[in-house]
Amino acid sequence: MRNLAIAILIIVVASMLFQPFFEMVEIFAEKAQIDSAVESAAKSARLTGFKLSDIRDLEKKFNFDMDSEDENFISVFCDVFAATLNLEFLYVIDNKAYFKSNNERYNDFVVEFQYDKDYPDRCHVIVTTNYKFKRNYLKQFVGDNSFELVRERTLFARMEN
Repeated sequence: MRNLAIAILIIVVASMLFQPFFEMVEIFAEKAQIDSAVESAAKSARLTGFKLSDIRDLEKKFNFDMDSEDENFISVFCDVFAATLNLEFLYVIDNKAYFKSNNERYNDFVVEFQYDKDYPDRCHVIVTTNYKFKRNYLKQFVGDNSFELVRERTLFARMEN
């Protein structure tokens, strides 16, 4: 009977000790999923987000014009990013795109596009979301829900043959 009590105690203590490690593994997995979504959205936007008149030019430029009839970089990026992570694309204001999760797996996403009119061949993309904790142990340790996952990429306009 004593051995059974010791075994149960060891299991309970081990589960309490390993909970933060499992949460950290999930954080790394979510970062990898977000990185993969950003990378696939960036690749799609890079391939289709050029101005059609500039495709034959030696200097490639991203099309950031939201009012143009052609597909632009931001709209293509947002469509692919939303489809990859099962998000709903809400709107774009001041070069920031807002997304909401369809399946409550993630908190809301904000994607910021930083580009300079003088350098239309590069764009810096910043993806930000608050991490949605799976276990309460680490959530209590961190405090409020202010643990942000931030992923950044700098993209250059290149056409691959």
